[in-house]
Amino acid sequence: MIEILQSALFVPLLVACGFLVVAVLAWLRSRRQLRQLRDEQVTRGSELQQLENRLNQARRMEAVGILAGSIVNNLNNLLAVIMGHTRMASQDLAPASAAQAGGHQGEWNGDRRG
Repeated sequence: MIEILQSALFVPLLVACGFLVVAVLAWLRSRRQLRQLRDEQVTRGSELQQLENRLNQARRMEAVGILAGSIVNNLNNLLAVIMGHTRMASQDLAPASAAQAGGHQGEWNGDRRG
C-alpha cells in the first residue's frame, strides 16, 4: 500500500479523482438549478394564464357595458320621439279639451325620466 502512495502515478490519479468529484458536484448543482428554473417557469406560466384569463374577463365585461349603453341610448332616442309626438299632438288639440290635459300629463311623466 505504501508503494502505491509513493508511486509517481498516485498524485496525478488523486488530482484526477478530485477533478472528477468537483465535476460531478457541479453537474448535480446545475441539474438542481435547472429543476428550480423549470419549476419557476411552470409557476410563471400558470400566473401568465391567470392574468390572460382576467384580461379576457375584463374584455367581456367591457363588451357587455358597451352593449348595455347602446341599448339605453336607443331606448332614450325612442322616448324622445314619443315625447316629441306627444307635444305635437297636444298643440293640435283645442285648449280646453280633456285629451289635451291627458297629453300634458303624459308629457310631464316623460320628462321625469332620468
